[in-house]
Parts: sequence; structure tokens; C-alpha cells
Amino acid sequence: MLKSGEFNWNSGMFMFRADRLLAEMERLSPEIVQACRAAVDGAQRDLSFTRLDAPAFATNPNTSIDYAVMEKTDAAACRYGVARHRLGGGIVGTGSATDGRCIQ
Repeated sequence: MLKSGEFNWNSGMFMFRADRLLAEMERLSPEIVQACRAAVDGAQRDLSFTRLDAPAFATNPNTSIDYAVMEKTDAAACRYGVARHRLGGGIVGTGSATDGRCIQ
């Protein structure tokens, strides 16, 4: 499939400030934030490890950050073509999946 050259690859890399992502998650996917906070609140320390509360964490919806936040937020911008300049490869995507919000 890759050798055909007919497909693009989206590596799914995001860069953001933690407080900004958390604010967007609270706005767009509060159930994820609630489950994660419950897992941390019920966590147990074990020597140098922190063991999250597994039952609380298991209440998280089965969804990716893409669907939960990135495809819904109006606070994102994306940049294509960075890999070409840094790694010598081709442009990574076209921007069509982001409804024109990309800087090309």
C-alpha cells in the first residue's frame, strides 16, 4: 500500500499547552476529564509508582483525542509539510480533513 504512493500518512502529532488542552477537554469532552480526575483522586502510591484507580479510569469513554477534542475544537491550527523540510520526505497531508483550518 505505501509503495504505491497513492496514500498519505497522518502521524497524529499534537503540540499544545497542558492548560489549554485541559480547558478544551472540559468544554468538549467533560466525561473524559471526570473519569481521569476520579482515577487520580483514587490513586495509590506504591514505592515510586502512582497506581491510578483502575475502576474509575475504566469509566472513560472509548474514544481517541482526535474525535473527543481535536475534530471539534475551534482553537486548533495544523501545519503540513514540516516533515518535508526536516526529514527529507514528502508533504504529509492535504488539509482537507480540517475544513480549511490548516496553514499550508
